[in-house]
Amino acid sequence: MLQRHDDLEALCFAIGWIAHNWALVEQNFEMCIAIIYHDLDGKTLVSNKLPLPWNQKVEYLQKAFAKIPRLSRYVAEGTDLLDRADKLSEQRNDLVHGTLAKLHAVEGKWHLKIFDYDRSDKKTNWHVMREFKFGPSEFLFLEGRLVPLAGEVARWGHRLWTDIRPRGESQRLADTGHSP
Repeated sequence: MLQRHDDLEALCFAIGWIAHNWALVEQNFEMCIAIIYHDLDGKTLVSNKLPLPWNQKVEYLQKAFAKIPRLSRYVAEGTDLLDRADKLSEQRNDLVHGTLAKLHAVEGKWHLKIFDYDRSDKKTNWHVMREFKFGPSEFLFLEGRLVPLAGEVARWGHRLWTDIRPRGESQRLADTGHSP
């Protein structure tokens, strides 16, 4: 991937591809949150505040799985999908929010830096600058897990959508191009 003539362009493409596929994953989970919130009384049973950051979305869905019986047939697969996405979220976050530490690849890998929180003590009260490397093997690893996951989350979300949403509402949104 990063062996093209313009390595910086290849890096930007790789990061964009990861960001796009992550958006597919997260957007489908957000759609499920919307269904739970509006159609399954999630605003009362789970939280009246919609989750914004990724970790809040994971927590919201986990609570919904535990508290809303109608979701029972989606819990096992949904939990697996959330766990798999969560394992990829930090690397995705680093790529999207990291900046180049060097203007060229060194030994086939880009060096990036990210201003982050020190999470070693789980208190998250200190900032640190971390450097990480990203090259073809890291891209292939992340892409190989993220792209299939995006499709699986979309299919899982679509099943939840068609099961929970009233038929007329699903059809009306499908007719306008807004259904999953």
